[in-house]
Amino acid sequence: MENYSTTTRYVDQSAVASLFKSTYLQMAAALTVTALTAFFLPQLEIFEKIFISADGTFNTTPMWVAIAAELGVVFWLSARLFSMSMTAATLLFVLYSVLNGVTMSIIFLVYDPMSIALTFAVTAGMFFVMSLVGYVTRMDLSKFSSIFMMLLIGI
Repeated sequence: MENYSTTTRYVDQSAVASLFKSTYLQMAAALTVTALTAFFLPQLEIFEKIFISADGTFNTTPMWVAIAAELGVVFWLSARLFSMSMTAATLLFVLYSVLNGVTMSIIFLVYDPMSIALTFAVTAGMFFVMSLVGYVTRMDLSKFSSIFMMLLIGI
């Protein structure tokens, strides 16, 4: 009698495709909320009153509050993710996206919106291409992490 200790693992490809689709749609929605918040917030009059002092300098206190709130949501969501309802987790994720947009909105005071859009497009394009390469080839791209880090620093 032979003893075989090999285990066969079957993965339903439609379940994997569905997971990828769901994840990408949620991330795209969150990035859209962040981008819209970051773009439209600096155009509001109250934004300048909150973030720009009377003498024209940048008021850092509201930014630190926004960063602390963003980190608080991340820690809260991470600690309680498996014990909260899907609705609560989704609302916290949307809140995180809005807070991320608040912290990113300062960039629109410093840089040209076209420059920001181009940078975002290049980043999104690279993410899409690398995701496609990993998905189609089933290759583990983590072995290239040191090369990608050097490229990131070099650019």
